[in-house]
Amino acid sequence: MVSSWNSMRTIHITFSVLFSFILYFQNMSAVPIRHVCRPEQRDALLKFKNEFEIRKSSSDLDCYYDKGRAPYWKTESWGNNSDCCYWDGIRCDAKSGEVIELYLSCSCLHGRFHSNTFQNFPFLSSLDLSRNDLYGQIPSSIGKLSHLTSLDLTSNHFSGQILSSIGTLSNLTSLALSDNQFSGQISSSIENLSILTSLTLSGNRFPGQISSSIGNLSHLTSLDLSYNQFWGQIPSSITKLSRLETLHLNGNSFNGEIPSSFGSLKQLTYLILDTNHLSGNFPIALLNLTTMSLL
Repeated sequence: MVSSWNSMRTIHITFSVLFSFILYFQNMSAVPIRHVCRPEQRDALLKFKNEFEIRKSSSDLDCYYDKGRAPYWKTESWGNNSDCCYWDGIRCDAKSGEVIELYLSCSCLHGRFHSNTFQNFPFLSSLDLSRNDLYGQIPSSIGKLSHLTSLDLTSNHFSGQILSSIGTLSNLTSLALSDNQFSGQISSSIENLSILTSLTLSGNRFPGQISSSIGNLSHLTSLDLSYNQFWGQIPSSITKLSRLETLHLNGNSFNGEIPSSFGSLKQLTYLILDTNHLSGNFPIALLNLTTMSLL
C-alpha cells in the first residue's frame, strides 16, 4: 500500500516538474523578438527632425475632418527612448532592426527637404508625409528607395516636376501626390511603374495632354487626375486598364467625346468626368456596366 502511494506521489511530482518546464518554454517563446534600431538610422531620424519646424497650418483642418483626429506631433517624442523602433510613426523590421515604415501624416512639419534625407533607410517600404506643410522639390534620395511600395505626399506644398527617378521604384504599388503645386509634364518614367495599383495626382498644375502610354499601367485599379490643367481628348488607351475600378478626370479641360470603349471597363465602379468641355453622344455602353455605382 505504501509502495503504491509512493509510486503515485513520484508520478505526480514528475508531471508537476514537466508541466513547469512546458510553461517556462511557452513563456520564453511568447517573448517578442526585440528589435534595436541601427545607430546610423537613429541619428538620421534625429537629423531629419531638426530639419523642420513644428508649426500649425491650414492643413490641420484636413486632419480634423478627414482623419477624425487632431494633428499629432509625433516627432516631439523622438529621442526619449534610445531605440528608435519605438518612436511614434516608426516601424522597424523585427529581426534586422531596419526602419521599414515612416508614418508622419498630420505631424505639423514645416520646412524644405534636404537632398540626402533618406539615404540611410535603404529598406524603407512605406513613406507617408501627407498633410503637413512641406515645400520645395521631392528629395532625389527617394528615388533610391528600391523597396518602397507606398509613397504618400498628399496635401503639402511641393512644387516643380515629378522626379524621373521615381520611375525606378519598381516595387511601388501606391503613389499619392495630390493637393500640391506640381507642374510640368508628368514624367514618362511613371509609366514604368508596372505594378502600380493606385495613382493619385489630383489638385496640382499638370498641363497638356495625357500620354496614351498611360495604358501601360495595366495593374491600376484607381486613377485620379482631377483638378489639373489637362486638355485635349481623353485617351482611349485608358480602356487598356482592365482592372480599373475608379477613374477621376473631372476639373480639367478635356474636350471631345467620352470614349465609347469605356464600356469595356467591366470593373469600373466610379467614373467622374464633370467640369470639362466634353461634347458629342453619350456612350450607352456605360449604362450596361453592372458594377457602376457613381457616374
